[in-house]
This record gives sequence, C-alpha cells and structure tokens, in this order.
Amino acid sequence: MEPVEITNKTIGNNIRKHRMSKQIKQEYLAKKTGLSVSEISRIENGQRDTSVNKLLRIASALKIQPADLIKTWFPLLISVSV
Repeated sequence: MEPVEITNKTIGNNIRKHRMSKQIKQEYLAKKTGLSVSEISRIENGQRDTSVNKLLRIASALKIQPADLIKTWFPLLISVSV
C-alpha cells in the first residue's frame, strides 16, 4: 500500500466542509481561533501551510477531532460477480 499524501488542499477542504456543515462563518471561526479571516480563507483554499497548533485551535472551535481535518477519503471499490 502506497502512502497517502495529505495536502494543504485536503486539510482546507475538510475545514471548510466542517465549518459549513455547522453553519459557521469564517469571521466567527477567526474570532474563536485568534486567526485572521484572511488566514482562515487561505488555509481553506489550500494556499497556506499551517501549524499543528493552529489545526488544534480550528478543530476545537469546530468541536471536532483534529484527525477529522486530515482525513483523506477513498472510494469504496466493490466487486460484483454475476
């Protein structure tokens, strides 16, 4: 099995997905984490590397597990025999 690359884009998409599912605006997330709105935006767009500390603050503000921010989803492959 080959290692999976976790990209800034993956992390950013996961942050956005969780933020939007909770109907939280970037402004609120920025306030709760102590980050700027522009930094939240750049992180969500995969344009910025971020520290573990910042990921922990984001996860805490979103009330999710930090691991949820780095998950990579794989398609489920099902074999069907006829």
